[in-house]
Formats: sequence, structure tokens, C-alpha cells
Amino acid sequence: MVSGQTTSFVYDGDGNLVKKINPGGSKTLYVGGIYSFPFGDEVDKSSTGTVTGTKTYYPAAGAMRVGSTLYDVLKDHLGSASVVTDTSDRNWVAS
Repeated sequence: MVSGQTTSFVYDGDGNLVKKINPGGSKTLYVGGIYSFPFGDEVDKSSTGTVTGTKTYYPAAGAMRVGSTLYDVLKDHLGSASVVTDTSDRNWVAS
């Protein structure tokens, strides 16, 4: 809790994260039963329920889609995501 604001987390019966509720009422839904990356989808919604963003992860292909942009997710020797590149021009996005 920071400055009197709380972020809440909702889990299913198996202990998987299914929803994060932010202080302003916006939500992130985790579809697929396992906490987002590297499996499943994330759907961000405003406090009024409007979808404000989506992320889809493709673990077998080593990719993720944010909105309409496709990214490659490059893994290190332990299998952790270490570099993200934009598939359209191969520029590094994050590392």
C-alpha cells in the first residue's frame, strides 16, 4: 500500500493469478490460468470496463503480441526472457 492506495490480486482455486485490480479501478485479466508471461493472455480494462490493451504470449514461438505489434522474445541459457525485439525491423525494445 502506497499513499493509501491498494492493488488487489484475485486467484483461482488452484492458486493461479486471474485478475489484478489497480487503485484507480482499472484491471488486468490473466487468461490461460497461469500468470501472464510466458503463457496465456493479458487484457487491460479501465474502471468502466473498456478494454485498453491486450498482450498475447506465444511461448512455443518465442513471441508476444501487444495490440497489433508482434515482438520476438529471446531467451537466455536458463529459458528466461532476456531481450525483446520488434519483428518488423528487429530493433531492441527491452533487455
